[in-house]
Parts: sequence; structure tokens; C-alpha cells
Amino acid sequence: MLIDYILEKLTEDSYPNILQERCLLNCSSMDPCTKCRDICPKDAMLLNSGKISMDENLCIGCGLCKAVCPTQAIQMKKLGEESILRVADGQEDMVFSCSIKGGAGATKLTCLHAFHPELLAILFLMQKDKMYQFNLSSCKNCSIAKHNNLLFYESLTKADNFVSSLGLHPKYEVITNENSLNHLTGKTMSRRDLFSIFRKESTNIATQAMDTIISEKESYLPIRKILLHKISSIADIQKENTIPTGSLLSTWRINEQCNGCGQCQSACPNKAWSLEKEDGTLKLYHHAGKCYQCRKCIESCSKKAIEGDDLRSGDINRYHLKKQISLTECSLCHKDFVAVQGEKECPICNKKEALRKKLASN
Repeated sequence: MLIDYILEKLTEDSYPNILQERCLLNCSSMDPCTKCRDICPKDAMLLNSGKISMDENLCIGCGLCKAVCPTQAIQMKKLGEESILRVADGQEDMVFSCSIKGGAGATKLTCLHAFHPELLAILFLMQKDKMYQFNLSSCKNCSIAKHNNLLFYESLTKADNFVSSLGLHPKYEVITNENSLNHLTGKTMSRRDLFSIFRKESTNIATQAMDTIISEKESYLPIRKILLHKISSIADIQKENTIPTGSLLSTWRINEQCNGCGQCQSACPNKAWSLEKEDGTLKLYHHAGKCYQCRKCIESCSKKAIEGDDLRSGDINRYHLKKQISLTECSLCHKDFVAVQGEKECPICNKKEALRKKLASN
């Protein structure tokens, strides 16, 4: 059917684009990330000179690499997610299916295992009473899903747990037998219905935010920004709800070992940490909405001062104060520094003084 073809084209993504500035492999690390390379069913992700690249001749555009990238450094062209959100905004209930293997369902992704958990969370937040069905009945005969058949379930669990922690209750069903969807086999959208979805002015904050963000400067759909906009718009979300450690959005606790060195701020590829000097005090802030839990800050912290912590829903979309450290004025250079054990001189002056004494003794 022509309508099915148009829907498939509107929701399909082309080859991945890798944002190298976000890629964790480009950050110095004892444990470099290769998740995209490990999951690719066609070995299309290549490692060249310490950087991940993609062979378009091998890539089939399944999108699995995008779903597992911890910093959303992999983007897909043609904004498949944008089309999904617009269709979701225009329909009461939705059935998602796979375009590679086909199957009943009005909205198709190249592969359902490529569904990003944050995109699933946005769908669950868009309309609280909407039912989503995911048709995975073709996965058992698919070479892509054969070795990654748990990926969608992992993403779904993450999205469900996150939305539930906000006090909402997602409605969805995973279909593994297409006979359960026989009533949809002949069901298609009319041409008028299809184009009215994309033409009409949206009343949903998710698609409104999407329009605003894309019109600003983004050439790819920023899923995280849409999610944050959606969360901030829902009145039912209590500011004191607790989001457990390891959820889609997380924060960190700073223990007494922190000396305010700022390595966490330097290591973070997404500027989730901010170290500021205010009135003789160092203040360390963390922004959960900018944090992708890549753990680069933890790896960089020589004091082991960063620990996982539960997140308060009211702190999701702002810099939250994590640590205050009083500064001491150095008695020699008169610059402020962090005194660990009541020192009067800063570490630099101490080193200079020690070197001066050593030279004098020779």
C-alpha cells in the first residue's frame, strides 16, 4: 500500500552519524567504550586511529548502535524519532512493528531493538492513558534480533522503571505472536489522516518542544532535550519523587575526600559538572539532565570522591549543589586554595619552598 510505504519512509533512518566530541572512545580511559562496535550485526563499526567510524557499505541502518550509545553520540539522519513522536501525538493507541521483517503495525522502525529507552520514556509520558503495543513477532526469524533479542526488553524496562519512579504508570504490551494482532492486518490510515497528523498544529508539549529545539540549531533530534521538556511540563510529577540510582537520569554524591580539583568537570564530555568559586568557597554542582552516566568523572577522580546517589525529581533539570569547600588564603602568595590538613601555604608554594631548601643545602 502507498500509505504503508510513505509511513515507512517517514520513520526510517539512514546511516549513522557519529558525534566524535561526545564519543567516549575519544576520552582518555582505562576502559574505552566499544558498545556500538560490539553490538553491530554487520561489523560496520570500525576502529581507526583510536576513533570509531562506520562503513556505509556494510551498514544496514538497523540503529542498534544508536540505542546502546551511552552518550547519544550516534545520530540517525531523516529524524525517524521525530516522525514517531508526531504520529504518536496524532493517534489514540499505537502498534509499532519492524520494517526489515514486516508485520502488522501502523508505525514502523527499521528494528524495534533500536528503540532508545529515552524515546520510549517520552512516548509513555506523552499521554498517560495511551496504550502502546510492540510487535516483536518477527524477531525469532531475524538475524539482527537473533543475537540481540534482549535489547528491546532492556530498553523497555529502563523506560518503564523511570516513568514509574515519576509516579506515572505506562501502558504497553509486547506482542510475540502476530495472531494477537489479526484485527490490524487490514487496518491502514487514510491519506488524509496521515498528512493531517504531520500538518496540524500539535497540542502536545513533546512535539511543541521538538519543533522549538529543532528550529533553534539542532540538525538531529535531541532525545534528551525533548525528555527534559516533557518532564518539566507534567503537573502530576511531584518534585519530591525519588528516581533510583542507575535509572535513565541519575546523579552523584560527593564524599569527604573531595578536594575541589575540578577533574570531574574537565572529564565530563557534556558539561554536567560545574565548579564555581563564590565568596571564598568552592561550590561543585551537578546537572542530572546533562549527565549520561558515562562514568568519566569517576574514572578521573583520584580521591574516589564520587558515588552513586538517588535523584530527586525536582532536581532533574538544573544544576544542584553537591559540595562546598572553604578556601584558605596562602600566607605566601595570598591566593586561595583548599587546605586539606590546616596548611597555611598552598601546594605550589610548598613545592617552591621545598625546592629552595634543597638547592640551598647543596
